[in-house]
Amino acid sequence: MASSCSSSPEGGSPPQQGRVRQKGNTALHIASLAGQKEVAKLLVKRGADVNSQSQNGFTPLYMAAQENHLDVVRYLLENGSNQSTATEDGFTPLAIALQQGHNQVVSLLLEKDTKGKVRLPALHIAARKDDTKSAALLLQNDHNADVQAKMMVNRTTESGFTPLHIAAHYGNVNVSTLLLNRGAAVDFTARNGITPLHVASKRGNTNMVSLLLDRGALIDAKTRDGLTPLHCAARSGHDAAVEQLLEKGAPILARTKNGLSPLHMSAQGDHVECVKHLLQYSAPVDDVTLDYLTALHVSAHCGHYRVTKLLLDKRANPNARALNGFTPLHIACKKNRVKVMELLVKYGASIQAITENGYTPLHIAARKNELQVAKALLQKGAEPGAATRQLMTPLHLAAQEGHDDMAALLLNHGAIVNAVAKNGLTPLHLAAQEDRVNVAEILVKHGANLDHQTKNGYTPLHQAAQQGNTHIINVLLQHGAKPNAVTMNGNTALSIAKRLGYISVVDTLKVVTEEIITMTTTVTEKHKLNVPETMTEVLDVSDEEGEDTMTGDGGEYLRAEDLRELGDDSLSGQFPDGMSYFSHNLDRAHYTSPHLGYQRDGVLIEDMITSHQVSALSRKHEKESYRLSWGAEHLDNVVLTNTLLQKLHLPTAPPPLNEGESLVSRILQLGPPGTKFLGPVIVEIPHFAALRGSERELVVLRSETGESWREHHCEHTEEELNQILNGMDEELDSPEELEKKRICRIITRDFPQFFAIVSRIRQDSHLIGPEGGVLSSSLVPQVQAVFPEGALTKRIRVGLQAQPIGAEVVKRILGNKATFSPIVTLEPRRRKFHKPITMTIPIPKTSSNQGGSSSVLGETPTLRLLFWLIDCRQSQESVTFCTQLYRETICVPYMAKFVIFAKTLDPIEARLRCFCMTDDKMDKTLEQQENFTEVARSRDVEVLEGKPIYADCFGNLIPLTKSGQHHVFSFYAFKENRLALFIKIRDSAQEPCGRLSFTKEPRTYRSLNLNAICNLNITLPVYSKESDSDQDADEE
Repeated sequence: MASSCSSSPEGGSPPQQGRVRQKGNTALHIASLAGQKEVAKLLVKRGADVNSQSQNGFTPLYMAAQENHLDVVRYLLENGSNQSTATEDGFTPLAIALQQGHNQVVSLLLEKDTKGKVRLPALHIAARKDDTKSAALLLQNDHNADVQAKMMVNRTTESGFTPLHIAAHYGNVNVSTLLLNRGAAVDFTARNGITPLHVASKRGNTNMVSLLLDRGALIDAKTRDGLTPLHCAARSGHDAAVEQLLEKGAPILARTKNGLSPLHMSAQGDHVECVKHLLQYSAPVDDVTLDYLTALHVSAHCGHYRVTKLLLDKRANPNARALNGFTPLHIACKKNRVKVMELLVKYGASIQAITENGYTPLHIAARKNELQVAKALLQKGAEPGAATRQLMTPLHLAAQEGHDDMAALLLNHGAIVNAVAKNGLTPLHLAAQEDRVNVAEILVKHGANLDHQTKNGYTPLHQAAQQGNTHIINVLLQHGAKPNAVTMNGNTALSIAKRLGYISVVDTLKVVTEEIITMTTTVTEKHKLNVPETMTEVLDVSDEEGEDTMTGDGGEYLRAEDLRELGDDSLSGQFPDGMSYFSHNLDRAHYTSPHLGYQRDGVLIEDMITSHQVSALSRKHEKESYRLSWGAEHLDNVVLTNTLLQKLHLPTAPPPLNEGESLVSRILQLGPPGTKFLGPVIVEIPHFAALRGSERELVVLRSETGESWREHHCEHTEEELNQILNGMDEELDSPEELEKKRICRIITRDFPQFFAIVSRIRQDSHLIGPEGGVLSSSLVPQVQAVFPEGALTKRIRVGLQAQPIGAEVVKRILGNKATFSPIVTLEPRRRKFHKPITMTIPIPKTSSNQGGSSSVLGETPTLRLLFWLIDCRQSQESVTFCTQLYRETICVPYMAKFVIFAKTLDPIEARLRCFCMTDDKMDKTLEQQENFTEVARSRDVEVLEGKPIYADCFGNLIPLTKSGQHHVFSFYAFKENRLALFIKIRDSAQEPCGRLSFTKEPRTYRSLNLNAICNLNITLPVYSKESDSDQDADEE
């Protein structure tokens, strides 16, 4: 130590930490110069100033960097040393380290110079700062610029960006030239397929674009979503970059995955100059996406007046129809773009244009309650009584949605107050159904018929009674509605309210209704519960139909105000149809028993059946229904039938299940057990299985006592089935219709105690005896099992399952490390064969072969017959690979729906409760008690049981989570799957809306195009101060 110190310019021994020597050097300066890390640590702990400067401006960090003391440099940086402090000559620690050639110190200084941002490798930081000297030093021993220098070989950016990407982003031509000269790949693609040219084009760095193109960059390179550099430049509005790319021959007709061209991108961003350049280079003005959307559709959607006018001046077709029939005028009306709408009409857009379902622009305006748009359309001659294919008028939509001002406007312009839809519904019926009191008052004032009947004889009063709408019932009665009116089946409004248990409605109606009870009515009607007619036509824009391609292909191209306009997985029935979610249950008469009761563990239905009846027994359970049907000649005495749909409180012994098998419906209990019929009886049960086409199948198991189970089989003829329907006013659904509605039909001649429905991989079975035989798979024809003579000693049913392995699943889990054949299983699984059998299985496809077949010969008898071929280079890892993939493939797919509840806590924060449901109750009790509001409900989507589901928000909503953590929950069928999360509103001045995505994997790159299980657009409920008092913690 003494020799080191004596060789320093200052000489002498180290002073105390606070004392300053003649030239301004402290003890920490001298310890740093000498590389004495422990001494430096002690001095810093005793309070030495790490940023103290000598007379010449030297800091301890400068001295340590000059002498290449790496450990001292690291310690000083970790303890607050400022590396930006320069000497009197302007030298920083980085500059002196570069001058001395200390590349490890240079690397360390660069990596620490991030000012709180994401940590990047040294070469990336040099590229960002356009520091060619640092980059040259770092690369002097490594000529491959795409692989970091040896000291940081394992450090990469999360998205896979190279230093050239970073330099392209910042437009740093000098360091880019250095990197390219040292061998950087000009077309290196990041994880999402982005090249440096994409980055430079998106940023509008024309010098970088020119350099990259001169060095051979692919001008037509595409990202994962199909974006070319021209798309990026056009969407960001960099007209100089657009012109430069066009001059170099960029493909002007290139398409993204959704069919968007650069012209669509420019129109979306309201970039007039970019649009001009593209049109000058002969871009088709009416070019369409996969959904037949033109650039004019996009500009109308976004309300861009200048681009719309430019396109129209260039002879864009104002009446171009998208795939769903929407014209630009429809979209402008839907988005309340009044100026754009007027411009389109001026250029010849038809105000009577109709969509595929017959909706005019006025229908759209009425549905959305866009008063200014509706007034303008009516002034220009729009027909207020225009009807859709289902004869719905704009007044029907305004009435159903409760838009009283819109209804008044339409009526004042000649709308027909008693317009009748195909099913007989008038606007007043819909107002009554939805409890729209204000609209009903307006309709009655304009002469609406209070007692108009639908095809089934329902008046508005019946509609209101069926929905339990007491307020609208009082209004109708006050204006003279007839309470004694009966339907075609003889039901009054009072009788409907009684059956549905609406106490307040019954109290209102019973004082004005004359009840006539006859024996004939009781016998005839006792099985029937009529479902009032509802609107069955859905506005042909299902949430935001056709608009998912209007807002770009990636999250980086989405404006916050447009996020909620993306097409999502919301339930289409939430629009002006008013029908029940399970609409397929409304297309036929339903029958229920008058003996109806509920139990804690299930829903119990009892019905007294006599041999004189042809009947069907059904019960809607959680908006699903099941049904029993029988013929009169199939009963020889009186039978009391009980049906219990259990809440999975299983019998004594649960059904036996193998891997990849699971119950897809609640267990059905029938009684009395052992009841035998003279002919077949039909039992129809709803299920929640995702069958994936022909990959999976349903199997019905039965148990006589609840202790053992066997597969259910029942022989029957077509004639016997037809006898069941004799005398009934309905027909059996075809197998295709049953599959579409997810209903399993069971045909039985007797009642076991339990029925269970199981989903499994499709199995081909055949009776094989001592003579041997061949069994082939219908799902994968190359799979065969050959049984030689003598392999079996008696005749048994043998089953063969072949489960294909999707390439996308393998790629997601293992990348390109291995390829797999189908998983082949032989049933029964614990069967001992007396001779070896031969299995034929297709060889896994690789880049070097196109797949063939392989014969596997068992040399000895076996008890567990599951066969799987794998092709991988790392044979020692094959078991690990198979285990990882097998865990994924045996997960049973279900059809479930996501339901979102929200509660706004204050102007910038809210809580969400997310549920993934099968047949759960929609009105969640806890959420109702805590004043949550349902904000979204999805259609049925496929989910895997037991697998994690990740949730993320986009748009104006930000999920509150710690760094590195994710919002995640798992799905289990017939369980309550709840996820609670807090969200923050990004900009309180904007509408509190956003996009909630559920994915199989956590998002590492914030793009909306990661394959999502479900996407839902949500808008938070309005903030109320009353909710402040009840900000209790979430259950979870």
